[in-house]
Amino acid sequence: MTDRSAFGDAFAALPFERQLREFLADVEHPPQDFPTWLVFRIKQRIDDLPSEVRQALLWRIRGRRRGPWRQLKRRLAAFECERRSGDFAWP
Repeated sequence: MTDRSAFGDAFAALPFERQLREFLADVEHPPQDFPTWLVFRIKQRIDDLPSEVRQALLWRIRGRRRGPWRQLKRRLAAFECERRSGDFAWP
């Protein structure tokens, strides 16, 4: 078993909140080094995530991305834009 598959197995065994914390805290590896199923788990729970976590995710996946990570970045940005525009009230 390679180190990569061992990491994936250990990472998959963690609860979602811990996976998210580990992903946000890891500055040594780019997002594409993480399993793509994490993207889908984040998308499933995007409505329940606090705004600070969504913003931290946007910061973590900044830059040019492809595939699922790009889709997640766009979804997070759209979600934050929708949320902010809902907070604005005309006088």
